[in-house]
Amino acid sequence: MTRMTALPPCLRKRAGVACLMLILQWAHTLEASAKEWTFSAGAAIVGGYGPLSGDPVTITPVVAVQHAVNQTFWWRFEGGYEHLSAEGSVYEYGLGRATRSTRARFFSFGAGFRWQPGAGASGVAPFVELVPTAHVVHWRDNGPRRDEESMRWVPGFETGVGLRFGSEGPVHLDYGIRYQRSAQFRVESREDRLPGLSQFGLAVALSRAL
Repeated sequence: MTRMTALPPCLRKRAGVACLMLILQWAHTLEASAKEWTFSAGAAIVGGYGPLSGDPVTITPVVAVQHAVNQTFWWRFEGGYEHLSAEGSVYEYGLGRATRSTRARFFSFGAGFRWQPGAGASGVAPFVELVPTAHVVHWRDNGPRRDEESMRWVPGFETGVGLRFGSEGPVHLDYGIRYQRSAQFRVESREDRLPGLSQFGLAVALSRAL
C-alpha cells in the first residue's frame, strides 16, 4: 500500500492561509450583496377585463422594493393599482331612462422573489420573478335609483420574465412581459361571481440602488 507524503509545514501553513482568505472573500461578497436594496417604479400596459369592456387596454402603475439575498436571488415586495370602468345597460323607470355605469379599482400587494444572474460585460441580464399577491377590489355600480358599493379581497399572483439593462450600475431599466391573475369574487349588486383578473402586459420600470 502506497503511503502519501505529507506536505511540508511551510506549504501547509500557506495552504491554510489561502483557504482562509478564500472563505473570507466569499463571505464578504455575500454580505455586500445581501445589504443591497433597490427601489423601482414603472407601469404595465395590460389587456382589458371581461365584465368591464369599456377599457380594452389599461395602464397599471407598479412600485417595488427588492432585497438581494446573494448575487442571483432577490426578495421582491411590490404594489400595483388598476382602475376600470364601463357603461352598462339602459334602464327605464317611471318616465325616465338611466344608464348603469360601473367602476372597479384593484389594489394589489405582494411578496415574492426574483432570480437574476449577473450581467457580465454586456450590461444586460435576464430575470424571472414570481410574486403571490392579495388583491383588494373596490366595486361600484351606479344604478338608476341607487349606488351600490362592495369591497373584497382575493388571492392572486404575478409572474414575469424580461431583461435588466445597466445591471452593474446604480440605475437599471427593466423591460419584460408580465402576467397577473386573481381569484373570482362576489359583489352585492351582482348575482353571480365575477371573474378575477387574468391579464398579460408589457412592463417597463426604472430601478435605483438604495
